[in-house]
Amino acid sequence: MPKFVETEHLFLDLPAFTEVLGKWLATKTAWRPNVVNFTRNLVDDMRPRPITRDLDWGVTIPLDGWSNQPLKKFYVWFDAVIGYFSASVEWARRTGDPDAWRAWWNDPDAEHVYFMGKDNITFHAQIWPALLLGHNGQGDHGGEAGPYGQLDLPTEIASSEFLTMSGSKFSTSRGTVIYLHDFLREYGPDSLRYFIAAAGPETQDVDFTWDEFVRRINFELANEWGNLVNRSISLAHKNNGAVPARRRPPPPTPSCWRCPRPRSARSAGTSRARGSGPASARPCASSRRPTGTCPTRSRGS
Repeated sequence: MPKFVETEHLFLDLPAFTEVLGKWLATKTAWRPNVVNFTRNLVDDMRPRPITRDLDWGVTIPLDGWSNQPLKKFYVWFDAVIGYFSASVEWARRTGDPDAWRAWWNDPDAEHVYFMGKDNITFHAQIWPALLLGHNGQGDHGGEAGPYGQLDLPTEIASSEFLTMSGSKFSTSRGTVIYLHDFLREYGPDSLRYFIAAAGPETQDVDFTWDEFVRRINFELANEWGNLVNRSISLAHKNNGAVPARRRPPPPTPSCWRCPRPRSARSAGTSRARGSGPASARPCASSRRPTGTCPTRSRGS
């Protein structure tokens, strides 16, 4: 039977970063909406978060009065995000250039992009930036930078939505899983790349089913895209003997510009309803056509 016991934990004072995190988040106008909206809700209700757990495994807390307690460990996601930086420092030390990490962490022009599922947004868009701001002495209460200097904050946090399988969460223990080596052996990498690119959970949760996978590969990749590529290459080979080299088309010359013919209100309205757009209905700035002749092709060319 579980029982309640009194225990002591360390907390990260997230409310001390409410203002600075809010201002920083407001600059991320190009982030995916799901990341911005989720993080904004967190910032609007910042609360202290415990960063220790009562466990017999994990990273020991390196503080007096805590390091000698065998059942006190850091919360894994507090320690894990720090690993982005600590691994860089360790890598630099092993290469024989202990300051090599600074090119990535002290250079304002360096870009830091983090990829994850949406359940990890809080650790990368709230906790990790707060830790970096705290080290930089940039919290709401000010301060001085720590021994590593000004560390770069995340440039981009790219978070997808959830990918489920036949209506259930992926779980190895429950057998709801597809092992990569089995998938590649049966279907190869191209089909997997296409399915993820075409139906990946970029903006909403996606449910993977084998029926949907087969439909997309057979009808979209093989039949539609494959047919298009096959026809294009066949025509290029037939008419040119090879795939033409890619080149940029020349810009249009003034002699190729033409004013639209005047139309009645009725025809203009009908054309607009069909999607020609307002630009086609605008009068020309000049009633004269430019001199010269547009390059044309004969019907047989």
